[in-house]
Amino acid sequence: MLGVRRNVRIGIVVDIVDLSRALYWFCTTGLPSNVTVEVGDMSFHLHKFPLLSKSAFLERSIEENSDQEECIIKLNDIPGGAKSFELVARFCYGVKIELSPANAVYLRCASKHLEMTEEVAEENLIL
Repeated sequence: MLGVRRNVRIGIVVDIVDLSRALYWFCTTGLPSNVTVEVGDMSFHLHKFPLLSKSAFLERSIEENSDQEECIIKLNDIPGGAKSFELVARFCYGVKIELSPANAVYLRCASKHLEMTEEVAEENLIL
């Protein structure tokens, strides 16, 4: 079922379209997306800055693709697949995420894979 969640933080309105049965995930801030992250069959249309400000792995991947017309990052080996990357993306945009026994391990493994440590950003997913 299609749902839209809104988060207002630091003057930016973020609409997240949750398409749980679709193949696309969009985060709109009024600016066009400038990076697509592909996880399996799911494509996440996002913005570079929120991702590279939290993840050393994504920062390197974005930099490696900087000479391309479109920045497309393939993450087929991320632990937890698209569901865990969706939680990571929400975190990067400052959207509240709910931890549960069902997603905590996947989120921890995905954030380790993406190098989301305190060395990259304060209050990141991994201390």
